[in-house]
Amino acid sequence: MAGVLYIVATPIGNLEDITLRAIRVLKEADLIACEDTRQTQKLLNHYGIEKKTVSYHEHNELTRAAELVKDLEEGMQIAVVSDAGMPGISDPGYRLVSLAVRHRIPVVPIPGASAFVAVLGSSRQVVVAREVTKMHEEFLRGRADEVLEQLQARAEVKGEIVLMIARATEVADVEPDPKNIAARVRELQSAEQLDEKDALKRAAKEFGVSKSEAYRELQRTK
Repeated sequence: MAGVLYIVATPIGNLEDITLRAIRVLKEADLIACEDTRQTQKLLNHYGIEKKTVSYHEHNELTRAAELVKDLEEGMQIAVVSDAGMPGISDPGYRLVSLAVRHRIPVVPIPGASAFVAVLGSSRQVVVAREVTKMHEEFLRGRADEVLEQLQARAEVKGEIVLMIARATEVADVEPDPKNIAARVRELQSAEQLDEKDALKRAAKEFGVSKSEAYRELQRTK
């Protein structure tokens, strides 16, 4: 019976930023594949985990991935960790996961602290959608290229992070579409019998802009 490949997120700066589930998986694994065994050993020592480790990084992943898949096929439980964060995003892990999937080996992600979520949560440069509503879908539908172009133009240090999330249509740092704001105001007036002031207030909140900005956009369509 084949083993299981666990993709384990590790702390991104503070050793306490790790889940109880991740600690349990690391303790139960037969082998831990590490981007840097010395870095991972600090984490293991902190939580009293004594396990065999093996290096798995960008310079040896082509050959090491095949070796690990062979171990998995023989029934081993293997945990993959990077120096910080989730393996397979910007760190080694993609090749191993792809190979495991092709060999029909179960791959189980163990989530944890996320650098780009932490950045987005404290940034004023992006808008994080809390839920995907019909309005948001209509706002982004057919504008994927435009959204990405604007994001690329504004991207600085965190550009790659912003673009990656935008592709999942969870983040859009773009100017509000005046036609959509106006359409939403009219929809609220018709469907919920709101006067223009209340409808404008609701639309502004939904689009994540101030009432004065929404009002200016509305006036541009009249």
